[in-house]
Amino acid sequence: MFDKKSNKVRLKIAGVTVEIKSAFYHEAFHKGEENPWFKQFFSNFVSRENVKSDIKIDVEVENFLPKLSGAIDVFKVIHPQDRTENWQVLKKNGFYIYKTVAKDKEQVTYFNKAFDRARVYVLPKKDKGLVWNVADLTYDFLQVLFINYFAQRKSGIFLHGAGIRDSNGKGLVFMGRSGAGKTTLARTWHEHSRAEVLNDDHVIVRKVKGRFFIYGSPWCGEFRGFQNSYIGRAELDKLFFIYQYTNNTVKAISSAEAFKLLYPNIFPNFWDRKLTENIIFLGLDLVKNMPCLSLGLIKSKSIIPFVRSI
Repeated sequence: MFDKKSNKVRLKIAGVTVEIKSAFYHEAFHKGEENPWFKQFFSNFVSRENVKSDIKIDVEVENFLPKLSGAIDVFKVIHPQDRTENWQVLKKNGFYIYKTVAKDKEQVTYFNKAFDRARVYVLPKKDKGLVWNVADLTYDFLQVLFINYFAQRKSGIFLHGAGIRDSNGKGLVFMGRSGAGKTTLARTWHEHSRAEVLNDDHVIVRKVKGRFFIYGSPWCGEFRGFQNSYIGRAELDKLFFIYQYTNNTVKAISSAEAFKLLYPNIFPNFWDRKLTENIIFLGLDLVKNMPCLSLGLIKSKSIIPFVRSI
C-alpha cells in the first residue's frame, strides 16, 4: 500500500490519481500497522498503476503550524452538535488555504490555483514524534480538494445520493431529502440483485468526452456492505429524485424542475464565485441531457423490478 522508501501513497478516485508523499515516516511504519479507518474506507482506492499523478500533495511535519497573519477568512464549517469549528478556508495573496483545528488532526494546507498541487503542514503525533497519517488528510481535506479540482476543470460534481451500477452496466442515481430512503435503497439493491452499489451517500458524476459517468467514492454513508464494488464506474442512464410513498410510482419531470431538486444535493464550493458557477452549469448540463424522474417508493425489494421496467 505504502512505498516505505519514499513514504508515499497513491490513490485513484473517479479516474483521478493523487499522490501523497512526505520525507517523514508514516505512522503505519512507526506502529507497524495500518490505520483501521483508512483501511476500511480507502484501501480499495490505493493505486499501483505506473501513471502520472494528476494531483500531488506534499506533507510536512512541523512543531508549529505556519502563522496565517494577513489571511482573510472566507468560509468556516461548524460542527452541528457541539458548535466547535471543524475546518475553514482562508485566502491570502490570491491563494486559498485550508485549515483544520480538529483535535490531533490540526493542519494547514496551501493550494495552487489549479488545485492539483498542495503542501500540507501537520503537527507531530503525541508520543510518536515526527510522523504523519494519511487518514488525517483524507476525510475532509481530500474531499474539499476534489470538489474544487473538478469544479476548476468543469469536469465533475459530487452528489448527495446513492449510485447503482445495475447488472446491465447502466448507472442509476437516487437523490432525495434526508430520510427519503437512499441508504435503505442501496442496501436493498445490494441484497436482492446482482447490481453493484457504488456509494450510498457521495456519488461523483463526471463528464468525459460528452458522456456522463458515475463513480464510487470513499466518502460513504451508513451502509458499509459494498466496499468491494465502490471503486467502479458506470455510464449514467437515469436520475431519480425519490420520496416515500404508499406504492411505487414514477413520472418524468422537466429539466427545470429537476435542477431545483438537484441543486440541494450538490456539494458546492461556497467561497469562489467562478467555481460555483462551473458547478451550477455542469448541474444544468446534467439535467438537460439525462432522463430525470420523480420516484415514489415503498421500502421493499419490489422497487428493483419497478425501476428496471422504466
